[in-house]
Amino acid sequence: MQTTPQTTRVILVRHGQSTYNAQGRYQGCSDDAVLTEKGRWMASCTGQALSHLAIDTLYTSPLQRTQETAALILSALETAKKPLPSLLVHPCLKEISLPAWEGLPFKTVRQTFAADYQSWREHPHQFQIAPQTALASHGVTATLTQPCFPVQDLYAQARRFWQDLLPCYRGKTVLIVSHGGTIRALIGTALHLSHNRSPETLPPEAYFHTLQQSNGGISLLTFSGNAHQPVRLEAMNLTQHLGETLPKLKEGKTGLRLLLMPTPTTSNSRTQPPNIPSFLNQIPLDFCLSDRSSESAIATFQTLLSHYDFSADCLSTGLAIIDSIKIQSFLNSMLGLPSSACCLSIQPGCVSVVHYPTATKHPVIQALNCSDLSFSFQGDKE
Repeated sequence: MQTTPQTTRVILVRHGQSTYNAQGRYQGCSDDAVLTEKGRWMASCTGQALSHLAIDTLYTSPLQRTQETAALILSALETAKKPLPSLLVHPCLKEISLPAWEGLPFKTVRQTFAADYQSWREHPHQFQIAPQTALASHGVTATLTQPCFPVQDLYAQARRFWQDLLPCYRGKTVLIVSHGGTIRALIGTALHLSHNRSPETLPPEAYFHTLQQSNGGISLLTFSGNAHQPVRLEAMNLTQHLGETLPKLKEGKTGLRLLLMPTPTTSNSRTQPPNIPSFLNQIPLDFCLSDRSSESAIATFQTLLSHYDFSADCLSTGLAIIDSIKIQSFLNSMLGLPSSACCLSIQPGCVSVVHYPTATKHPVIQALNCSDLSFSFQGDKE
């Protein structure tokens, strides 16, 4: 998208793999984890993928795993022989605070804090951590004196960041290096900026687990300043620059994975087969749906979801070629947005990925607008 005097373009990058990521531990806002060798490689690859862009400012979280990532991205940008952006640290880009969980293995939390974990997964907007002392056997002594609501607090933090950032960077391109949970909150709060919720509608925090953020994944938001369409999510969680055809499945390699591709809009699209992106040749497909001539694909799609055997210990992957408006409406429903909302950009020739994991059956939007190009934007200034 071409920037204008009123448009702010925000590129969001999750830090590279950390030691806690590799060990399967909850990180939260603790600062004990650092980048692994793979994480440093991810950061360098991400910097190279962004090197053709003119970035005005780089913001990062205060935590060392994001600052390491930002430094490696800057090194890659420096080799592009362009003026380096200024580097700023903002406290509202820290990761979610999870007292009593930080540093503990995922399995330990699931078993020891079973009720809390179930609330965290199923009702993140209501999830709270009550006053308690963490497991002494793990050497953790953090004690809470009052309940905290981690996801609610994170979204409030994200709103404060947008209030600080947006008035200052009209017409600019800002790169943000942050954390998986924080980026989900930034995207979620941004998409709900222009939509007034009815009393019976769940808050944005309820959809916290709906958006996947992979280590080194790249997302793009544009803020236009237009009251009717102030923000658009142009791309989300792109990982092809890391050698991943599609983002890795974080919720287990079972369930149903749907690749959503918009129907071609050319005049002969109903008589010519669609141009399938070549990168999909690397993805084994179990089925394909199309609604080029009728509503049947949507009905078939809904039937597929209602009758799919989620107890099967396998992964089924299907390609659905559907009108872009229907894809947008489908994804909107997953994020608690009005069906007619236009804040998700569905690009021709690109693929968006939704995963219904066996463990939860709740949909996870893995990526928006994957393409044959590893990463590029139109209309970048030199």
